[in-house]
Amino acid sequence: MFSLENCECFENKPKRPSVYILAPPEHKEGDKMTLTCYVKDFYPKEVFVSWLADDEPVTLGYSYNTSLPIQNDKYFSVYSQLTVDYSEWKSGTVFSCVVYHESIDEKIHIQLTYLRLSGSPFLNQISIVFELFSKHAT
Repeated sequence: MFSLENCECFENKPKRPSVYILAPPEHKEGDKMTLTCYVKDFYPKEVFVSWLADDEPVTLGYSYNTSLPIQNDKYFSVYSQLTVDYSEWKSGTVFSCVVYHESIDEKIHIQLTYLRLSGSPFLNQISIVFELFSKHAT
């Protein structure tokens, strides 16, 4: 006999990811730097991660790679890494990790940029932007 008490059919509801962006350590001129976007604890496993440079999709001159989903218990995580030239990073270009997942009605858009205040060591400025979009856009 079927019973809702024993049914696991409602356990796997979509779960919104937590998103973290990791700044690189200080580098020297001429180095390549890697920015990391960590998308953690989401369900189902289908997720799309992209990168922007000054609000434009990254193109030639940049390389990025997103891992396959990694399963931890019931949820999934991915890492996405963007490699940039140190000079581009230091110029103040705003780099953004953008995450799309079915559990959210907006995209998660996290920005990271290099900021140097007079007389102080460098600081990575991080901001989070939620932008609405329609899942059913044509």
